[in-house]
Amino acid sequence: MLTFDKSGKRKTFKRVESLSKDQREVRIIESLNTCRKIGRLLKDKFPNEIMKLTENSIIMHDRKDRRCTNRTLNRYYAYYQNRGQRVCLLERVLVNRKMARTCPEPGCLTSAEHRPRLEGNFAFGDCIAHELSHHNTTGHAKAWKLKYIRMIQEVALLFISGKFYKSVTTEGGESV
Repeated sequence: MLTFDKSGKRKTFKRVESLSKDQREVRIIESLNTCRKIGRLLKDKFPNEIMKLTENSIIMHDRKDRRCTNRTLNRYYAYYQNRGQRVCLLERVLVNRKMARTCPEPGCLTSAEHRPRLEGNFAFGDCIAHELSHHNTTGHAKAWKLKYIRMIQEVALLFISGKFYKSVTTEGGESV
C-alpha cells in the first residue's frame, strides 16, 4: 500500500501477510478473546470504575451491526459507545494487532503516525484501557486521564508479573 504524508513524501506501510478468510477469522476471534480477557482482569482490579462486562461488551465494529453506531472510523482503532456501553474495535486492528500508543500527556503529538507503535497483546492492553477509561468520564478530560493512567499501569503490571499469561478463563468468561 502506497501513501503520501502531508509534506508529500512517499511512505509505505507493510500489510499483514496475506491471510485466507479462515485464518483471518481465527485471528479476529483470538484478538477479541485477548481484549475481553484484559477487560475482565481490569474489571477485577477496578470493579466500580468499569461497566458490567458481557460477551457483547467488546466486539468488532461492523457497519451493518446496530450495536456499533459510529459509521465513520477512518482514523480510529476503536471507540467506546455510551449507549449500550460497549467497546467496538476495527477489523484491521484485530487482524494486524498493531496501533499507535495512547498519549495522555500534555503536549503529546496527536497524529498517530508520530506516536510510538505498539504490537500484540500490549497494543490491545493499551487500547482496552483507553476505551474502558471512557466509562463515566467525558472525552479526554482530566478524569479520563487519571483513570487511563491507573488502568494502563495495571495492564503493565499484568504483563510484567505474568498474571495475564497465568490466568485461565472459564466458559462463563470469569478469570480463575
